[in-house]
Amino acid sequence: MKDKQSLRNLYKQRRKQLGDSERLRLSEEITRQALQLLSEHAEWKHIHVFLPIRRLYEIDTLALIEELIGLQKKVYTSIADFADGGMSTVKIGDQTTFHEDSWGIPIPVQVEELSDPKLLQVVFIPLLAYDRSGNRLGYGKGFYDRFLADLSPSTVKIGLSYFLPEEQLEVEDHDVPLDYCLTPAGILTFS
Repeated sequence: MKDKQSLRNLYKQRRKQLGDSERLRLSEEITRQALQLLSEHAEWKHIHVFLPIRRLYEIDTLALIEELIGLQKKVYTSIADFADGGMSTVKIGDQTTFHEDSWGIPIPVQVEELSDPKLLQVVFIPLLAYDRSGNRLGYGKGFYDRFLADLSPSTVKIGLSYFLPEEQLEVEDHDVPLDYCLTPAGILTFS
């Protein structure tokens, strides 16, 4: 099993090597997979989506956000607080505009409202790698680990990845596994 930092470096490099047009194409396929999964679960109305960090070559979720708003879903994202390592959940809508903070993270210019994360039924989660059991590897700062720990136990956790899973990742006590991971090739379900 590869150590976490080696895997982080590997997947950052793999993302970069895809190139802009390929990343866009794969992001569109992942959006299609997300809409397919959501169509099977009409009861999911409160949906949290991460905003893509361009310099890290993350999956572009902006088209997904537009589609969800068009489907009359309540859409949320988070604003990271680097002082305390937490994230605030905020509602966004079709009039929301974004700017990049000093870390290159898109954040809403105007916040419609702060929201209770326990309202969330679904959370789309960024990741670098994941394994066949639904364990995810993030950037190592712990923002999503803390965020996921505060959610309702029934909240559905969905990772998005350009790539197929690793066989097995190193797991720590605080890690919260995914329920699904969406890739360009399909939807992986973990139980």
